[in-house]
Amino acid sequence: MFGYADKPSKVIKVDPPATREVTLTLYRGLDADMDSLEKRGDGYILSPHKSEQGAIWFSQYLDVARGRGEWIIKYPLKATKHYERRHKEDGDYYDVAPETGDDNPLENSKIYGGVELPEGWLWSYKTEKHIIATKPIVLTSDMFKKDSYYDDDEDI
Repeated sequence: MFGYADKPSKVIKVDPPATREVTLTLYRGLDADMDSLEKRGDGYILSPHKSEQGAIWFSQYLDVARGRGEWIIKYPLKATKHYERRHKEDGDYYDVAPETGDDNPLENSKIYGGVELPEGWLWSYKTEKHIIATKPIVLTSDMFKKDSYYDDDEDI
């Protein structure tokens, strides 16, 4: 009547831990007079030292950044993905994050879910994992768009 699922395939081999570079797309709402931001070359400096919490908060979700300022920043952050590849007897495989012991939800951390952030960046301790910069970052003008320009159909 309900049928039976195939018996799951067993893992027969686990590769040694490996890494690969990934790019996270981060979003932040921002109210700023563009003429008053510190400039460096063609870009702008956004400094955590000028924020009340000493950090610049970003989300991986555009909807979280929307409505939090006149501008939306879209920031590409290169990070390192740590993984172990597990091979199954049916020839398929899947990747898992290796155990690091760093996934404490009550502390900021460099690694979360197998993704290690570069120096000056941390995963926040918040329930929704935000990413925070603890060092000044350079933003180029193509990273800024007016919030009203973003709609759900537009490729951001």
